[in-house]
Amino acid sequence: MRPLTHPELRMFCPDVSMGSLILSRKPFDWAAGLVKITPLEAGHYRVGSTWPVASVHEVSSLHEALEVAAARLRSLSEA
Repeated sequence: MRPLTHPELRMFCPDVSMGSLILSRKPFDWAAGLVKITPLEAGHYRVGSTWPVASVHEVSSLHEALEVAAARLRSLSEA
């Protein structure tokens, strides 16, 4: 599943920086909250978010990374 075909991720603004996918509520406004998916070695991913507090999760598949990102972004839209 590609990130932007995930139904919950389609509404957020995508950007790619330094090899990471960044999804934000408002373009160029990181204070509004964002989620960053960074590929690691051996098919693992780090999912970090900045809102409501900074958090980092390491997962073992892209599918799991997208689910974690969707959950974090869901909390953004509820705020």
